[in-house]
Amino acid sequence: MKRSRVSRMVDKQFRMWNRKKERVVTDTREPAEMPMHSIVAISRQLGSGGEYIAHHVAKKLGFKIYDKKIVEEISNKSQMRKSQVESLDERSKHFIEECYRALMMDSHFLTSSNYFKHLSEVVLTIAQHGKAVIVGRGSHFILGEKTGLRVRIISSDKNRIRRVMKKEKVDKNKAIKLIRKNDVEKGSFIDLHFGQNIDTPENFDLIINTDEITPDEAVDLIVWLEKRKMRETKDHC
Repeated sequence: MKRSRVSRMVDKQFRMWNRKKERVVTDTREPAEMPMHSIVAISRQLGSGGEYIAHHVAKKLGFKIYDKKIVEEISNKSQMRKSQVESLDERSKHFIEECYRALMMDSHFLTSSNYFKHLSEVVLTIAQHGKAVIVGRGSHFILGEKTGLRVRIISSDKNRIRRVMKKEKVDKNKAIKLIRKNDVEKGSFIDLHFGQNIDTPENFDLIINTDEITPDEAVDLIVWLEKRKMRETKDHC
């Protein structure tokens, strides 16, 4: 797929997003326009073990992993400082406030609309090359149901708190606050840009609860499903 096609796809999504009051409908492409294999999009709750799972899935499949790398890509494309991009990442901002600041206070301020356009272009470019695990950023919406394997990793509050306490070296109360803050930010990000509830099961091909399935078992399951999907795609080519 030529680079110009990616740009046209991004522009089309961006126009739809504007027409629908900052909402976007992403699954508008013909199947032939995007590769239907070699992409795993992982959405995860903080403390669910999703980060571990994503990295080990990528390792076993021999894929590249894109998490914070996406922020860096957007920063490079928009010629913004990384800290400015990170201030928007997976966060909902009031659109009017951003436009006011962009126009009146800082001509280099990155609004949500610009962020979304850059994010879409980066995710679609990654999909164009294939062999990638993309973590978060609503990538499963940008790619749509016809492209890749869409996975959601969840866990109970009890186990999420335990994992966050261990990883961040914080007490229980601090861990709870980090989890609640992260849930609100990610939920708001998905609602703002896609008009969806982040936990809606229909938006995923697979939902894994790491209370019932260990992270290593989850890795093996995702790898098996992705390899099967790749084989089926190859057989139909």
